[in-house]
Amino acid sequence: MQASCNTESINIGGNDVNKVSLAYAIVWIDIIIVCVYVFMVWSLGYVQIDATKHILKIAYSASNYSITISGLPQHLSPEDCTVELWNLIQRRLNKKNKSFKVIDVQIIVPNKVIYLKKQIGDIMNEKNNLIRDWVELYYKSWKDD
Repeated sequence: MQASCNTESINIGGNDVNKVSLAYAIVWIDIIIVCVYVFMVWSLGYVQIDATKHILKIAYSASNYSITISGLPQHLSPEDCTVELWNLIQRRLNKKNKSFKVIDVQIIVPNKVIYLKKQIGDIMNEKNNLIRDWVELYYKSWKDD
């Protein structure tokens, strides 16, 4: 068998093929593969955007079934207000159609949440101050660095 490097052609399937022509064919096939790959990656971005829009269009969340009521009585506790709202909404729905049922009533008291988060922040600030004071007291060399 003769070494392939010394000849200008290669025998492929009984046909003599010029090495230069074969090299060009391989390069063109590689270019086509790379172009197809780049096109697929590019089009994948648009397909993902369309799929996300479609999913968001058909997705349901609690906001689809929620209502906001303002001007609630301030003299009732949140628990009592929840019971009263539950009964009121259920009575109103039953007047029009018997198939509706109230699943849940939630009263959100944002002022209390904000107050509790402020308290947590104050406690964390006090804890950090105590740690800093302790480190400064017992590790004086740390302050000098």
